Amino acid sequence: MEGNDRSRRPARGRICCFLYLLAGFFAGSLTIPAAFALEANDQPHIARTDGARSKITGNAQGWTPPQSGWLYVLDDDGSRDHSQVLLINPFEGRTMGAIPLGAGPDMVLSPDGHHLYIASGAQGHTDVINTETGKVESTFITNRLAQLGGAAFSSMIVSPNSRWLFVMEMTGGPPLPVNYALATYDTYHDNELVEKTAIPDCGVGRLAWVGEKLALHCYRSDSVTIFNVDAIGKTTRAKSPLALNRQTQKTANVFFLGDSEGAAVFTDSGAVTHVSLSSQEDVPKTVQLTSEHWVNAENWPQSSDGRTIYIATGPKEAKHTESSNEILIFDTILWSYTGAISTSVPFFSLTLNNDTGVLYAISASERKILIIDTAKRVEVGAITLPAAKPRIAIVAP
Repeated sequence: MEGNDRSRRPARGRICCFLYLLAGFFAGSLTIPAAFALEANDQPHIARTDGARSKITGNAQGWTPPQSGWLYVLDDDGSRDHSQVLLINPFEGRTMGAIPLGAGPDMVLSPDGHHLYIASGAQGHTDVINTETGKVESTFITNRLAQLGGAAFSSMIVSPNSRWLFVMEMTGGPPLPVNYALATYDTYHDNELVEKTAIPDCGVGRLAWVGEKLALHCYRSDSVTIFNVDAIGKTTRAKSPLALNRQTQKTANVFFLGDSEGAAVFTDSGAVTHVSLSSQEDVPKTVQLTSEHWVNAENWPQSSDGRTIYIATGPKEAKHTESSNEILIFDTILWSYTGAISTSVPFFSLTLNNDTGVLYAISASERKILIIDTAKRVEVGAITLPAAKPRIAIVAP
């Protein structure tokens, strides 16, 4: 979303360029290089990774056991040597620990807060970090789908009971077809692979829990699939995939409402439509944002009760830079935008502490974390990270 980071992407259309990287491009890689698929605005840059772990991934440095409300911040400057997870105490603006990573990192936190799953490097290893000690408990291999140029949301998710880890994966490359799948790993049994479910033409997939069901929005096919997950981690489609087919505007975000029977679908112009996931028919309930703005397809937070959604936007003329400088507040009960919060600098992603009502806007370009009071709807401070380039953050429970 930052202009300096994302403006290299083409403005329109789908361009697939497979770059065969030289061996050793990533630290520790001595295998045949993976094929990287770079795509345009319809989905983030992605890559398949497999093989041996980066040599620089390791245990935490100077780690303090996290407290509720602290932030796990993914710092990714785009190089192979300087990615890391920072543990930030936002109440004091202090860094309380760091975990060195490889290139193209991604992370997700278990709902119980005990384990941080981190994927990095060209070779598809995922480290399981004990959050109390900051140490690597185990490592396993996936074909995880990595987002190049800085992840704006995770391609992994953990089940509410912390038992299953789901990973969006990608295999193949020219001259073979590219295949996408949803892989399930058993976190209670050495992260064994439970199954892989093929998701044709998915591209980057955004995963979300809706009650006890797993929801997936695929950017490439612009479709939504709801999965049931049984007691042994097997997934079955609860309904046939729903094609959103926004004819004139690209779907930017999908937020699932309540019991997974409905969703709020935001287009890149800010139009919001209520979509029924049970009858697969749109409900005629649409709100259009002013045409002077646009909405970015990143990961924006939602209040725990599902009523309030915080959407990042920017001036229409700055769309090519993908930078946002305003947060729109959408009420799913009133079905309307109810306010806006301006930020002092452009930001890359948002995370919400539902317990304190504080939004954190992550500014990669300015190397800051902006602190926003949602009750007062105003930015109240900032944490400066001069040696880091923060991308996304997760709040410790």
